[in-house]
Amino acid sequence: MTTPTKFRITTAVFLLFGLAGCSGGGGNGAAGPVAVPDEVPEANERPVDLASRARMNNDLSGMLNVYRPSAITSWEDSGDRPRSGTGTYNGIAGFNSDASTGGRSSEIVANMAMTLYFGSDDVNGAMWNFHDTDGTQAGGSVQLTGRLGHSGPGGPQGEAGAYRDSIVRVNGAGTLDWGDHDQELDIGMSGFILEGADAVGGTIYGTSTIDGDQTDILGDAVLERDTLSNPVQR
Repeated sequence: MTTPTKFRITTAVFLLFGLAGCSGGGGNGAAGPVAVPDEVPEANERPVDLASRARMNNDLSGMLNVYRPSAITSWEDSGDRPRSGTGTYNGIAGFNSDASTGGRSSEIVANMAMTLYFGSDDVNGAMWNFHDTDGTQAGGSVQLTGRLGHSGPGGPQGEAGAYRDSIVRVNGAGTLDWGDHDQELDIGMSGFILEGADAVGGTIYGTSTIDGDQTDILGDAVLERDTLSNPVQR
């Protein structure tokens, strides 16, 4: 989506001149021109940062190549998880704001963070710093809550009556301010713990509503644990 840049053009330029030979005055110098700035950004103008957009897109692409969460379709393929303590994960989410136009994409990218509480199965997190394809940065964020899930019968070694806890599900809602319009997101992620709890990744899904027009969204997210010594995301 493209956010038009709007400016208020101020045309008044004030020139002050000294007057020579006036009654009771002895000044004969002329002051230089004093100009009012001719461009003042509108209050609803949003910042544009293509460099940040490019870095976020590259981070997401790199982590998708390493962890490949879309290839994880069952608990047999996913990573084990700790049974106590917490894990903090940071990464990138990318999604198409209208899935009917092309499925998964990174039309919009955002920072994403989650904390997994391995003892209680709780998850919380957030998405923020949303950028569109033009590099425009939206105001607003989405707070996320969720749970770690049981992903099927059979433990890590196929033990009968056991479950392998590797599913991660979160969801949340928020409103983004793009300057010339707002975008309401009802968004979630359904995925897995990956690579022995080094990462979390999965599918971004939900709805986007702009001016009453609701569309489905679809994309990917990958987050790496903060304890990694050589993370893909720099």
